Amino acid sequence: MNMHSMTLDQLRTTHETGGLTAVTIRAQGNAFFIVADFRSGGQVVLVRYSDRKPRQFVDPGTALKLVRSIGFGSATVEMIDWQPDQQQAKL
Repeated sequence: MNMHSMTLDQLRTTHETGGLTAVTIRAQGNAFFIVADFRSGGQVVLVRYSDRKPRQFVDPGTALKLVRSIGFGSATVEMIDWQPDQQQAKL
């Protein structure tokens, strides 16, 4: 995926100011990633503060809880590329 990236605080602030329209929890390999749609078009992936790499969730429930804490009332979950037996996912 080639898209913008944001830390949790940046994503939360962008959502609170109305800059995001939707959120998706997207599976890739054995992990899930949080991807949001900008109101102006394009997408952003949630990254870790420490190294700016996409934040991975092995448990989609944890990703759902985080999405809810950001303020989203609904989310799409894409599992087509989910391979729970795969060793490591790359986004």
